[in-house]
Amino acid sequence: MRDRIILHVDYDSFFASVEQQANPFLRNKVVGVTSANSNKGIIVAPSIQAKRVGIKTGMPVFKARALYKNIILVKSDFVKYTHVQKESLKIFAKYTDKIEPFSIDEAFLDITQTCKFFGTPENVALEIKSELRKTIGTLITCSIGIGPNKSMAKIASEINKPNGIFKLTRNNMEEVYKEIELTDVCGIGKATAKKLRDLDINNLEDLAKTNYAILKLNFGNSLANFLTDIVKGTESSGVSSIDFKRVPKSMGHQHTLSSSTKDKLIIRATIKGLTELLARRLRKYKMRCTGLSLYIKDERGLGREAKQSFTKGVDSGQILFEILHQLYLGLNVEQRVRFIGIRAYKLESARYSVLGLFEEETRNELPKPNSNRNTSARSQENTLQQIKYDRKEALSKLLDSLNNVWGTKTIFFGTEIHAGEVQGKTSSFISYD
Repeated sequence: MRDRIILHVDYDSFFASVEQQANPFLRNKVVGVTSANSNKGIIVAPSIQAKRVGIKTGMPVFKARALYKNIILVKSDFVKYTHVQKESLKIFAKYTDKIEPFSIDEAFLDITQTCKFFGTPENVALEIKSELRKTIGTLITCSIGIGPNKSMAKIASEINKPNGIFKLTRNNMEEVYKEIELTDVCGIGKATAKKLRDLDINNLEDLAKTNYAILKLNFGNSLANFLTDIVKGTESSGVSSIDFKRVPKSMGHQHTLSSSTKDKLIIRATIKGLTELLARRLRKYKMRCTGLSLYIKDERGLGREAKQSFTKGVDSGQILFEILHQLYLGLNVEQRVRFIGIRAYKLESARYSVLGLFEEETRNELPKPNSNRNTSARSQENTLQQIKYDRKEALSKLLDSLNNVWGTKTIFFGTEIHAGEVQGKTSSFISYD
């Protein structure tokens, strides 16, 4: 039976790297992603710089501060991390349909049947790294292990960290296993490692030399078989493909203010900020929406919703904001606002042309021209409207490219400035139903 070609893609300091990519002020700093911004939390993920000063995953914050008093703490944001994971899966799908996310920051790819179209396994790994850099940023790096099965590929991904590539084969495994710690192997926890050391088995080389009967006596059939498969390179579990290519039906963003407000500038700026997040997300998914809704909840907990549909898809933040702002004015909100949510629905692929978005016969979101005006005048107005739309779309793409390189909110519209005056929590959602 021919060996398979399995890749294990494992991000380096994933949560911290995502935060550093999103925020330029965190780059090259000792950063700890935490479960809570206080001394009571733990370090969920240290940055590469934090690891260099001895800070480790799972370390209490107070101990991390003792090691490096100026550590920058960032509360974990799984909306960001899940988004990066989804973008990664799209890239992996260019090389194979056999993809198994192993956790939020790692995945197995079976490229046995498709590798021949891209060259060597190393070429595939390099191409994936290049695609990831272009799509999710240069600071979010990964290490890629190549092996004939999942276990060996996962071991290989640990060897040249960070940002490395290593191919583990049956020819070099004996030499490599001399350097591999027992706990570096997925499936060997601290308790199993301690029991192995009690048997004077201190690394994979020792394990390979151990008689199966001894392993069976001490660990039972199942674990003994697992350990033997690891060291012999005979592990054969398949890559469990998942269906992640579903097309979303709706998506949105929402913000809970830390204190209620009636300030229309702040409310307007908050809606604008949410709109830009939504528009950028639509463009990431290469989708446009033909429906928008705005939900406002006041300090009493009472909510009101307004929605509008239109015939042509939109992904421009400026145009979406114009529609949402009109919806907000139409609600005549008099109470202090505590919660704002926006949702894009009736999504369609962005591959459809935007030409004709402002044509009179299909335009229901803009006032229709006076019927007495001649065809030439209407045509001229439609042309001007289309030029305005094209400029807004070009500006949106420019903002995307700058923020992708330099981090979220590096550049934004002036109308969002007042949003910073009221703090709160922003979250996102997506529906496939």
